[in-house]
Amino acid sequence: MNRLFCRRDGGALSAVVALLLTASAAKAEQPSVGPSDAQLGESVDRRTVLRAALARNPTVNVSKQRADAMRAAARAEGGLPSPELMGEVWQVPLSRPAALDAQMIMLGVTQSFPAPGSLSAKERAMSARANEEEAMAGERARLVLREAGRAFSDYLESTAKQRIQREQVEIAKRLVAVAEARHGGGGALIDLTRAQVELLRVEADVVTDAILAEGAKSRINALLARDPRAPLGPPAETEPMVPALDLAALMSKARESRPELKQAETQREAKEYAAKAADLEATWPSFGVGVRYFPPTAAMPHHGYGAAVSMSLPWLWGTTGQRKDAERASLRAARTNVEAMRIPVDAEVVTAEASARSAASRFQILHDRALPATHRSFDVARSGFESGRTDLMTVLDARRAVVEVERGMAIARADLDRSITELEAAVGLELLLQPLPRLDRKPLDGDQHAP
Repeated sequence: MNRLFCRRDGGALSAVVALLLTASAAKAEQPSVGPSDAQLGESVDRRTVLRAALARNPTVNVSKQRADAMRAAARAEGGLPSPELMGEVWQVPLSRPAALDAQMIMLGVTQSFPAPGSLSAKERAMSARANEEEAMAGERARLVLREAGRAFSDYLESTAKQRIQREQVEIAKRLVAVAEARHGGGGALIDLTRAQVELLRVEADVVTDAILAEGAKSRINALLARDPRAPLGPPAETEPMVPALDLAALMSKARESRPELKQAETQREAKEYAAKAADLEATWPSFGVGVRYFPPTAAMPHHGYGAAVSMSLPWLWGTTGQRKDAERASLRAARTNVEAMRIPVDAEVVTAEASARSAASRFQILHDRALPATHRSFDVARSGFESGRTDLMTVLDARRAVVEVERGMAIARADLDRSITELEAAVGLELLLQPLPRLDRKPLDGDQHAP
Protein backbone atom coordinates (compact mmCIF):
# COMPACT_ATOMS: atom_id res chain seq x y z
CA MET A 1 0.00 0.00 0.00
CA ASN A 2 1.29 3.36 -1.00
CA ARG A 3 2.35 5.46 1.96
CA LEU A 4 0.82 8.49 0.25
CA PHE A 5 -2.60 7.08 0.95
CA CYS A 6 -1.90 5.14 4.14
CA ARG A 7 -1.71 7.95 6.63
CA ARG A 8 -0.94 7.47 10.30
CA ASP A 9 -2.44 10.75 11.50
CA GLY A 10 -6.11 11.63 11.89
CA GLY A 11 -6.27 13.58 8.61
CA ALA A 12 -8.91 13.30 5.93
CA LEU A 13 -9.23 10.09 4.03
CA SER A 14 -8.47 9.81 0.35
CA ALA A 15 -10.98 12.09 -1.33
CA VAL A 16 -11.62 9.90 -4.33
CA VAL A 17 -12.31 6.65 -2.53
CA ALA A 18 -14.05 8.12 0.48
CA LEU A 19 -16.44 10.17 -1.62
CA LEU A 20 -17.35 7.29 -3.85
CA LEU A 21 -17.77 4.85 -0.98
CA THR A 22 -20.46 7.00 0.61
CA ALA A 23 -23.73 8.30 -0.66
CA SER A 24 -22.22 11.69 -1.31
CA ALA A 25 -20.45 10.13 -4.26
CA ALA A 26 -23.68 10.09 -6.23
CA LYS A 27 -24.10 13.81 -5.72
CA ALA A 28 -20.82 14.69 -7.37
CA GLU A 29 -21.32 16.54 -10.64
CA GLN A 30 -17.97 15.63 -12.18
CA PRO A 31 -16.69 12.06 -12.67
CA SER A 32 -13.63 11.07 -10.70
CA VAL A 33 -10.29 11.21 -12.47
CA GLY A 34 -8.27 8.02 -12.21
CA PRO A 35 -4.71 7.11 -13.19
CA SER A 36 -3.82 7.31 -16.87
CA ASP A 37 -2.71 4.35 -18.97
CA ALA A 38 0.84 5.66 -18.79
CA GLN A 39 0.73 5.66 -14.99
CA LEU A 40 -0.73 2.14 -14.96
CA GLY A 41 2.17 1.00 -17.11
CA GLU A 42 4.56 1.92 -14.30
CA SER A 43 4.80 0.32 -10.89
CA VAL A 44 1.32 0.18 -9.33
CA ASP A 45 0.09 -0.18 -5.79
CA ARG A 46 -3.30 -1.20 -4.44
CA ARG A 47 -4.62 2.35 -4.13
CA THR A 48 -3.72 3.13 -7.74
CA VAL A 49 -5.61 0.07 -8.95
CA LEU A 50 -8.62 0.92 -6.78
CA ARG A 51 -8.80 4.49 -8.02
CA ALA A 52 -8.53 3.35 -11.61
CA ALA A 53 -11.24 0.70 -11.18
CA LEU A 54 -13.59 3.22 -9.62
CA ALA A 55 -12.97 5.91 -12.20
CA ARG A 56 -13.32 3.57 -15.18
CA ASN A 57 -16.36 1.59 -14.05
CA PRO A 58 -19.70 3.24 -15.00
CA THR A 59 -21.73 1.21 -12.53
CA VAL A 60 -21.60 3.94 -9.85
CA ASN A 61 -23.06 6.48 -12.27
CA VAL A 62 -26.06 4.22 -12.86
CA SER A 63 -27.34 4.84 -9.33
CA LYS A 64 -26.70 8.57 -9.63
CA GLN A 65 -28.71 8.75 -12.83
CA ARG A 66 -31.55 6.76 -11.30
CA ALA A 67 -31.53 9.05 -8.26
CA ASP A 68 -31.77 12.09 -10.55
CA ALA A 69 -34.79 10.52 -12.24
CA MET A 70 -36.42 9.87 -8.87
CA ARG A 71 -35.89 13.45 -7.76
CA ALA A 72 -37.66 14.65 -10.88
CA ALA A 73 -40.45 12.18 -10.13
CA ALA A 74 -40.59 13.50 -6.54
CA ARG A 75 -41.28 17.00 -7.79
CA ALA A 76 -44.09 15.60 -9.92
CA GLU A 77 -45.52 13.74 -6.91
CA GLY A 78 -45.73 17.01 -4.96
CA GLY A 79 -47.64 18.88 -7.64
CA LEU A 80 -51.39 19.07 -8.13
CA PRO A 81 -52.95 16.71 -10.65
CA SER A 82 -53.45 18.21 -14.11
CA PRO A 83 -56.75 20.06 -14.55
CA GLU A 84 -59.38 18.46 -16.76
CA LEU A 85 -61.17 20.14 -19.63
CA MET A 86 -64.66 18.83 -20.25
CA GLY A 87 -67.55 19.40 -22.63
CA GLU A 88 -71.12 18.14 -22.48
CA VAL A 89 -74.18 18.34 -24.68
CA TRP A 90 -77.56 17.56 -23.16
CA GLN A 91 -80.88 16.40 -24.53
CA VAL A 92 -80.01 16.29 -28.25
CA PRO A 93 -83.00 14.66 -30.04
CA LEU A 94 -82.14 11.35 -31.61
CA SER A 95 -84.13 12.41 -34.64
CA ARG A 96 -81.82 15.39 -35.12
CA PRO A 97 -78.40 14.36 -33.80
CA ALA A 98 -76.64 17.28 -35.54
CA ALA A 99 -78.85 19.96 -33.93
CA LEU A 100 -76.38 20.70 -31.11
CA ASP A 101 -77.53 24.29 -30.71
CA ALA A 102 -81.07 23.23 -29.96
CA GLN A 103 -80.34 22.17 -26.41
CA MET A 104 -77.88 22.86 -23.57
CA ILE A 105 -74.13 22.87 -24.18
CA MET A 106 -71.69 22.96 -21.29
CA LEU A 107 -67.89 23.58 -21.31
CA GLY A 108 -65.85 23.46 -18.13
CA VAL A 109 -62.57 23.01 -16.28
CA THR A 110 -62.19 20.81 -13.22
CA GLN A 111 -59.31 20.73 -10.73
CA SER A 112 -58.96 18.03 -8.09
CA PHE A 113 -57.26 18.57 -4.72
CA PRO A 114 -56.01 15.41 -2.96
CA ALA A 115 -56.26 14.98 0.82
CA PRO A 116 -54.48 17.82 2.66
CA GLY A 117 -50.80 17.01 3.23
CA SER A 118 -50.83 13.85 1.13
CA LEU A 119 -48.97 15.39 -1.82
CA SER A 120 -46.18 16.69 0.41
CA ALA A 121 -45.84 13.26 2.06
CA LYS A 122 -45.68 11.52 -1.33
CA GLU A 123 -43.04 13.97 -2.55
CA ARG A 124 -40.88 13.36 0.52
CA ALA A 125 -41.35 9.61 0.17
CA MET A 126 -40.06 9.74 -3.40
CA SER A 127 -37.17 11.98 -2.35
CA ALA A 128 -36.26 9.41 0.30
CA ARG A 129 -36.29 6.73 -2.40
CA ALA A 130 -33.87 8.89 -4.39
CA ASN A 131 -31.60 8.98 -1.34
CA GLU A 132 -31.92 5.21 -1.16
CA GLU A 133 -30.72 4.94 -4.75
CA GLU A 134 -27.82 7.24 -3.92
CA ALA A 135 -26.86 4.88 -1.13
CA MET A 136 -26.79 2.16 -3.78
CA ALA A 137 -24.04 4.16 -5.52
CA GLY A 138 -21.91 3.65 -2.42
CA GLU A 139 -22.73 -0.07 -2.40
CA ARG A 140 -21.81 -0.41 -6.07
CA ALA A 141 -18.54 1.42 -5.43
CA ARG A 142 -17.83 -0.83 -2.45
CA LEU A 143 -18.20 -3.96 -4.57
CA VAL A 144 -16.07 -2.53 -7.37
CA LEU A 145 -13.29 -1.70 -4.91
CA ARG A 146 -13.45 -5.10 -3.26
CA GLU A 147 -13.19 -6.95 -6.57
CA ALA A 148 -10.30 -4.77 -7.74
CA GLY A 149 -8.55 -5.18 -4.39
CA ARG A 150 -8.83 -8.95 -4.56
CA ALA A 151 -7.39 -8.97 -8.07
CA PHE A 152 -4.45 -6.83 -6.99
CA SER A 153 -3.71 -9.14 -4.05
CA ASP A 154 -3.59 -12.11 -6.44
CA TYR A 155 -1.25 -10.11 -8.67
CA LEU A 156 0.94 -9.24 -5.70
CA GLU A 157 1.18 -12.86 -4.55
CA SER A 158 1.85 -14.42 -7.95
CA THR A 159 4.47 -11.80 -8.83
CA ALA A 160 6.28 -12.31 -5.51
CA LYS A 161 6.29 -16.08 -5.97
CA GLN A 162 7.63 -15.66 -9.48
CA ARG A 163 10.48 -13.46 -8.21
CA ILE A 164 11.33 -15.98 -5.49
CA GLN A 165 11.47 -18.83 -7.99
CA ARG A 166 13.68 -16.85 -10.36
CA GLU A 167 16.15 -16.29 -7.54
CA GLN A 168 15.95 -19.99 -6.83
CA VAL A 169 16.82 -20.74 -10.46
CA GLU A 170 20.04 -18.75 -10.17
CA ILE A 171 21.01 -20.57 -6.98
CA ALA A 172 20.14 -23.95 -8.53
CA LYS A 173 22.36 -23.12 -11.52
CA ARG A 174 25.26 -22.36 -9.20
CA LEU A 175 24.72 -25.65 -7.39
CA VAL A 176 24.75 -27.49 -10.73
CA ALA A 177 28.02 -25.77 -11.64
CA VAL A 178 29.58 -26.78 -8.32
CA ALA A 179 28.29 -30.34 -8.69
CA GLU A 180 29.72 -30.55 -12.23
CA ALA A 181 33.10 -29.34 -11.00
CA ARG A 182 33.12 -31.86 -8.18
CA HIS A 183 32.05 -34.65 -10.51
CA GLY A 184 34.90 -33.75 -12.87
CA GLY A 185 37.24 -34.13 -9.93
CA GLY A 186 35.87 -37.56 -9.04
CA GLY A 187 32.80 -36.53 -7.08
CA ALA A 188 29.60 -38.58 -6.93
CA LEU A 189 27.39 -38.54 -10.01
CA ILE A 190 24.28 -38.65 -7.84
CA ASP A 191 24.97 -35.11 -6.59
CA LEU A 192 25.13 -33.80 -10.15
CA THR A 193 21.89 -35.49 -11.21
CA ARG A 194 20.10 -34.27 -8.10
CA ALA A 195 21.24 -30.70 -8.77
CA GLN A 196 20.06 -30.96 -12.38
CA VAL A 197 16.66 -32.34 -11.32
CA GLU A 198 16.29 -29.53 -8.79
CA LEU A 199 17.04 -26.96 -11.49
CA LEU A 200 14.40 -28.44 -13.81
CA ARG A 201 11.85 -28.51 -11.01
CA VAL A 202 12.45 -24.87 -10.13
CA GLU A 203 12.28 -23.82 -13.78
CA ALA A 204 8.88 -25.51 -14.02
CA ASP A 205 7.73 -23.56 -10.96
CA VAL A 206 8.89 -20.33 -12.61
CA VAL A 207 6.72 -21.04 -15.66
CA THR A 208 3.71 -21.86 -13.47
CA ASP A 209 4.05 -18.69 -11.41
CA ALA A 210 4.59 -16.60 -14.55
CA ILE A 211 1.32 -17.87 -16.00
CA LEU A 212 -0.51 -17.06 -12.75
CA ALA A 213 0.99 -13.57 -12.73
CA GLU A 214 -0.11 -12.96 -16.31
CA GLY A 215 -3.60 -14.18 -15.46
CA ALA A 216 -3.82 -11.81 -12.49
CA LYS A 217 -2.57 -8.95 -14.65
CA SER A 218 -5.18 -9.68 -17.32
CA ARG A 219 -7.91 -9.80 -14.68
CA ILE A 220 -6.93 -6.36 -13.36
CA ASN A 221 -6.90 -4.95 -16.89
CA ALA A 222 -10.37 -6.38 -17.50
CA LEU A 223 -11.68 -4.77 -14.30
CA LEU A 224 -10.17 -1.47 -15.45
CA ALA A 225 -12.00 -1.73 -18.80
CA ARG A 226 -8.69 -2.18 -20.62
CA ASP A 227 -7.40 -4.70 -23.09
CA PRO A 228 -6.32 -7.77 -21.05
CA ARG A 229 -2.92 -7.56 -22.74
CA ALA A 230 -2.44 -3.85 -21.97
CA PRO A 231 0.82 -2.95 -20.20
CA LEU A 232 0.49 -3.03 -16.42
CA GLY A 233 3.39 -2.24 -14.16
CA PRO A 234 4.57 -4.66 -11.47
CA PRO A 235 3.09 -4.34 -7.99
CA ALA A 236 5.04 -1.85 -5.89
CA GLU A 237 7.21 -3.20 -3.10
CA THR A 238 5.52 -1.40 -0.22
CA GLU A 239 5.71 -1.80 3.51
CA PRO A 240 3.08 -4.10 5.05
CA MET A 241 0.34 -2.06 6.71
CA VAL A 242 -2.27 -2.87 9.34
CA PRO A 243 -5.40 -1.01 10.52
CA ALA A 244 -4.75 1.81 12.96
CA LEU A 245 -8.20 1.38 14.60
CA ASP A 246 -9.23 -1.33 17.04
CA LEU A 247 -12.19 -3.64 16.52
CA ALA A 248 -14.69 -1.50 18.45
CA ALA A 249 -13.81 1.59 16.41
CA LEU A 250 -14.05 -0.38 13.17
CA MET A 251 -17.52 -1.66 14.03
CA SER A 252 -18.64 1.86 14.93
CA LYS A 253 -17.30 3.20 11.63
CA ALA A 254 -19.10 0.43 9.74
CA ARG A 255 -22.45 1.34 11.28
CA GLU A 256 -21.92 4.92 10.17
CA SER A 257 -20.57 4.22 6.70
CA ARG A 258 -21.90 0.99 5.22
CA PRO A 259 -24.07 1.82 2.20
CA GLU A 260 -26.51 -1.00 2.96
CA LEU A 261 -27.26 0.50 6.36
CA LYS A 262 -27.75 3.94 4.83
CA GLN A 263 -29.97 2.36 2.22
CA ALA A 264 -32.04 0.64 4.90
CA GLU A 265 -32.40 3.93 6.79
CA THR A 266 -33.54 5.84 3.71
CA GLN A 267 -35.90 2.98 2.84
CA ARG A 268 -37.43 3.26 6.30
CA GLU A 269 -37.77 7.02 5.83
CA ALA A 270 -39.51 6.52 2.48
CA LYS A 271 -41.91 4.04 4.04
CA GLU A 272 -42.70 6.48 6.84
CA TYR A 273 -43.76 9.18 4.40
CA ALA A 274 -45.66 6.68 2.26
CA ALA A 275 -47.52 5.49 5.37
CA LYS A 276 -48.25 9.11 6.30
CA ALA A 277 -49.67 9.81 2.84
CA ALA A 278 -51.87 6.70 3.01
CA ASP A 279 -53.06 7.68 6.48
CA LEU A 280 -54.00 11.19 5.28
CA GLU A 281 -55.85 9.81 2.28
CA ALA A 282 -57.78 7.42 4.53
CA THR A 283 -58.60 10.18 7.02
CA TRP A 284 -59.31 13.25 4.92
CA PRO A 285 -61.38 13.51 1.72
CA SER A 286 -60.07 14.84 -1.53
CA PHE A 287 -61.92 17.64 -3.28
CA GLY A 288 -62.75 18.68 -6.81
CA VAL A 289 -63.67 22.16 -8.00
CA GLY A 290 -65.08 22.93 -11.43
CA VAL A 291 -66.23 25.97 -13.42
CA ARG A 292 -68.78 25.63 -16.23
CA TYR A 293 -69.67 27.84 -19.18
CA PHE A 294 -72.96 27.53 -21.08
CA PRO A 295 -72.96 29.10 -24.54
CA PRO A 296 -76.27 30.36 -26.00
CA THR A 297 -78.52 27.74 -27.62
CA ALA A 298 -82.08 27.64 -28.86
CA ALA A 299 -83.24 26.32 -25.51
CA MET A 300 -81.14 28.82 -23.50
CA PRO A 301 -80.48 31.91 -25.68
CA HIS A 302 -78.13 33.66 -23.26
CA HIS A 303 -74.64 33.07 -21.85
CA GLY A 304 -74.45 31.28 -18.54
CA TYR A 305 -72.04 29.84 -16.02
CA GLY A 306 -72.03 27.24 -13.33
CA ALA A 307 -69.80 25.84 -10.59
CA ALA A 308 -69.31 22.35 -9.15
CA VAL A 309 -67.73 21.04 -5.97
CA SER A 310 -67.11 17.36 -5.24
CA MET A 311 -65.71 15.47 -2.27
CA SER A 312 -64.54 11.89 -1.94
CA LEU A 313 -65.76 9.64 0.84
CA PRO A 314 -62.66 7.72 1.93
CA TRP A 315 -64.47 6.17 4.90
CA LEU A 316 -66.66 3.98 2.68
CA TRP A 317 -65.81 0.62 1.06
CA GLY A 318 -62.52 0.38 3.03
CA THR A 319 -60.04 0.61 0.12
CA THR A 320 -58.15 3.59 1.51
CA GLY A 321 -58.10 2.01 4.95
CA GLN A 322 -56.67 -1.18 3.51
CA ARG A 323 -53.94 0.77 1.72
CA LYS A 324 -53.14 2.51 4.99
CA ASP A 325 -52.83 -0.84 6.79
CA ALA A 326 -50.61 -2.16 4.03
CA GLU A 327 -48.27 0.85 4.21
CA ARG A 328 -48.05 0.60 7.99
CA ALA A 329 -47.13 -3.10 7.73
CA SER A 330 -44.48 -2.20 5.15
CA LEU A 331 -43.11 0.46 7.51
CA ARG A 332 -42.81 -2.06 10.35
CA ALA A 333 -40.85 -4.35 8.05
CA ALA A 334 -38.54 -1.50 7.02
CA ARG A 335 -37.84 -0.65 10.67
CA THR A 336 -37.04 -4.27 11.45
CA ASN A 337 -34.79 -4.44 8.42
CA VAL A 338 -32.64 -1.59 9.75
CA GLU A 339 -31.87 -3.63 12.87
CA ALA A 340 -31.43 -6.86 10.94
CA MET A 341 -28.92 -5.32 8.52
CA ARG A 342 -26.53 -4.46 11.34
CA ILE A 343 -25.96 -8.08 12.34
CA PRO A 344 -24.23 -9.31 9.15
CA VAL A 345 -22.28 -6.04 8.91
CA ASP A 346 -20.89 -6.52 12.43
CA ALA A 347 -20.05 -10.14 11.66
CA GLU A 348 -18.29 -9.17 8.43
CA VAL A 349 -16.15 -6.58 10.23
CA VAL A 350 -15.20 -9.05 12.98
CA THR A 351 -14.23 -11.73 10.46
CA ALA A 352 -12.16 -9.40 8.29
CA GLU A 353 -10.39 -7.86 11.29
CA ALA A 354 -9.46 -11.30 12.63
CA SER A 355 -8.12 -12.32 9.21
CA ALA A 356 -5.99 -9.18 9.05
CA ARG A 357 -4.50 -9.84 12.50
CA SER A 358 -3.83 -13.47 11.62
CA ALA A 359 -2.07 -12.62 8.35
CA ALA A 360 -0.06 -9.86 10.02
CA SER A 361 1.11 -12.16 12.82
CA ARG A 362 2.13 -14.88 10.39
CA PHE A 363 4.08 -12.44 8.23
CA GLN A 364 5.82 -11.01 11.30
CA ILE A 365 7.00 -14.40 12.54
CA LEU A 366 8.13 -15.59 9.12
CA HIS A 367 9.93 -12.34 8.30
CA ASP A 368 11.52 -11.56 11.65
CA ARG A 369 12.35 -15.06 12.91
CA ALA A 370 11.95 -17.89 10.41
CA LEU A 371 13.60 -16.20 7.43
CA PRO A 372 16.88 -15.25 9.17
CA ALA A 373 17.14 -18.74 10.64
CA THR A 374 16.66 -20.50 7.29
CA HIS A 375 19.15 -18.19 5.58
CA ARG A 376 21.79 -18.99 8.20
CA SER A 377 21.13 -22.70 7.77
CA PHE A 378 21.46 -22.44 3.99
CA ASP A 379 24.64 -20.38 4.16
CA VAL A 380 26.24 -23.00 6.40
CA ALA A 381 25.11 -25.87 4.17
CA ARG A 382 26.25 -24.18 0.96
CA SER A 383 29.64 -23.32 2.39
CA GLY A 384 30.07 -26.92 3.51
CA PHE A 385 29.05 -28.25 0.09
CA GLU A 386 31.43 -25.96 -1.79
CA SER A 387 34.28 -27.04 0.50
CA GLY A 388 33.36 -30.71 0.20
CA ARG A 389 32.27 -31.16 3.82
CA THR A 390 28.49 -31.45 3.14
CA ASP A 391 26.49 -33.47 0.63
CA LEU A 392 24.09 -31.90 -1.87
CA MET A 393 20.91 -33.17 -0.21
CA THR A 394 21.69 -31.11 2.88
CA VAL A 395 22.08 -28.00 0.71
CA LEU A 396 18.88 -28.68 -1.21
CA ASP A 397 16.91 -29.24 1.98
CA ALA A 398 18.25 -26.01 3.47
CA ARG A 399 17.45 -24.04 0.31
CA ARG A 400 13.96 -25.50 0.09
CA ALA A 401 13.38 -24.35 3.64
CA VAL A 402 14.35 -20.81 2.62
CA VAL A 403 12.04 -20.91 -0.40
CA GLU A 404 9.22 -22.33 1.67
CA VAL A 405 9.51 -19.48 4.17
CA GLU A 406 9.80 -16.86 1.42
CA ARG A 407 6.75 -18.22 -0.37
CA GLY A 408 4.94 -18.34 2.96
CA MET A 409 5.80 -14.68 3.44
CA ALA A 410 4.51 -13.85 -0.03
CA ILE A 411 1.26 -15.63 0.73
CA ALA A 412 0.94 -13.99 4.15
CA ARG A 413 1.72 -10.57 2.65
CA ALA A 414 -0.96 -11.06 -0.01
CA ASP A 415 -3.38 -12.43 2.59
CA LEU A 416 -2.80 -9.30 4.67
CA ASP A 417 -3.52 -7.18 1.62
CA ARG A 418 -6.68 -9.20 0.93
CA SER A 419 -7.75 -8.79 4.53
CA ILE A 420 -7.32 -5.02 4.31
CA THR A 421 -9.44 -5.05 1.17
CA GLU A 422 -12.13 -7.12 2.87
CA LEU A 423 -11.98 -4.99 6.02
CA GLU A 424 -12.35 -1.75 4.08
CA ALA A 425 -15.28 -3.29 2.22
CA ALA A 426 -16.78 -4.42 5.53
CA VAL A 427 -16.39 -0.99 7.12
CA GLY A 428 -17.45 0.87 3.99
CA LEU A 429 -14.60 3.37 3.73
CA GLU A 430 -10.86 3.67 3.32
CA LEU A 431 -9.11 2.91 6.58
CA LEU A 432 -6.30 4.66 8.34
CA LEU A 433 -3.32 2.29 8.22
CA GLN A 434 0.00 2.09 9.98
CA PRO A 435 3.19 0.09 9.33
CA LEU A 436 3.30 -3.44 10.65
CA PRO A 437 5.45 -3.35 13.82
CA ARG A 438 8.51 -5.58 13.98
CA LEU A 439 8.82 -8.24 16.60
CA ASP A 440 11.14 -7.52 19.49
CA ARG A 441 12.99 -10.76 18.76
CA LYS A 442 12.18 -12.18 22.19
CA PRO A 443 11.80 -15.98 22.24
CA LEU A 444 8.37 -17.35 21.65
CA ASP A 445 6.69 -19.22 24.46
CA GLY A 446 8.47 -22.52 24.86
CA ASP A 447 11.19 -21.61 22.35
CA GLN A 448 14.53 -21.39 24.18
CA HIS A 449 16.61 -21.30 20.97
CA ALA A 450 14.97 -18.46 19.09
CA PRO A 451 17.44 -15.80 17.98
